[in-house]
Amino acid sequence: MTIGISNLSTYLPEDRESVGEIITRVGGRGSETKLMTRILGLNHVPIVKDGQRLEETLSIPLENLLDMESAENLKLILYAHTIIPQVPSNYELLHKVASRYQLEHIDRYGISHLNCASIYKAIEVAKDFLLKQSEESKVLILCGDQTNFMPQARHLTKSSVIGDAASAMFISNYTEKNTILSTATLADTRFHNGIYSDSSELKNFNKSYMPNLNKLIDHILDEAGLTLNDVDWVVPHNVNKTTWRNFSEERDFNLEKILTEQINEIGHTYCTDAQLNFNFALRNNKIVPGDLCLWVGVGLGCYFGACLIRV
Repeated sequence: MTIGISNLSTYLPEDRESVGEIITRVGGRGSETKLMTRILGLNHVPIVKDGQRLEETLSIPLENLLDMESAENLKLILYAHTIIPQVPSNYELLHKVASRYQLEHIDRYGISHLNCASIYKAIEVAKDFLLKQSEESKVLILCGDQTNFMPQARHLTKSSVIGDAASAMFISNYTEKNTILSTATLADTRFHNGIYSDSSELKNFNKSYMPNLNKLIDHILDEAGLTLNDVDWVVPHNVNKTTWRNFSEERDFNLEKILTEQINEIGHTYCTDAQLNFNFALRNNKIVPGDLCLWVGVGLGCYFGACLIRV
């Protein structure tokens, strides 16, 4: 049985908001804007239009995905997201989305407890689910967050700015495309306070960041019988460029093989960074069949996720 991503669709809103506008709105200083733009490599983030509801945002990539591939053999829907209070209580978000495409009879669950690494837990769950199926089956993974209702959530002090985006993909047990060789998550619960961490916790988090990242990456490579030298492309989170410059230096990995081109213009998009970067590289013929891609993401709390994919 081969499990892989049979099709992937992504959505980026056309409108952009600058780092300066975001920092000003949350009461930040000009020095923070300079840090973001000059050091961290962040300029703009995508934002949805005023009044656009989350079910509309999620439906855009899903509709495109269903144009590429039918929902035949769909057995499960997973929604990976970071922001928990995105809709009112009893809003039935997934029902609203699924019913637009006559998918309301499919079992559906949300995954958000790994914050921005929740997509990797969703891939883990999808893979485990499909391994237990005796017939051709697939799982739909939706991702998407928008914070037009909570602008302060667009800013992580001295770290990143965050925009709106969404993605939809089918994970299938009968595809030869984008084979998932290995996937895993890692939790370091010493830093469970996340954005509420004090200065001492943040200092220790920053000190532990790269060792934790390397530990997880080495684990999934070992599981697949491969090394970092075998990887053609790192498909990163878009929190900032500094992280990946440091990774490149520490692991002696070619920085040009880390897909950071979009960080300047779209910044971080919660759970959707890797999908956006992967699709961007496919459209621009950077990633080609046979390439080995390492998706990597990190969520506050703190959680690390990675997935090894053979295109």
